[in-house]
Amino acid sequence: CLECNHRFTTTEVLVREGLVVLKHDGRREDFDREKLQRAVRVACHKRPIDAEQLAMIVDDVIDIVEAQHDGEIPSDAIGDAVMQRLRK
Repeated sequence: CLECNHRFTTTEVLVREGLVVLKHDGRREDFDREKLQRAVRVACHKRPIDAEQLAMIVDDVIDIVEAQHDGEIPSDAIGDAVMQRLRK
């Protein structure tokens, strides 16, 4: 800002439309990146992982499950991908 000299930044996120999560009980739910991000943050609560690393983990998980499944992603696949990524 030219008036207050505050620096602003922007980030871009790829919007993935049409992804659906298949739940254990047969329900279908729209994929929610924020929900996945909250879950990973909770899983890493007492670990020395910063916000940028968490975002990278979420991006990697989304890329993995999207490459393996067409539009409908079983919730187990998301959980497995998260666990694989967290082990690294």
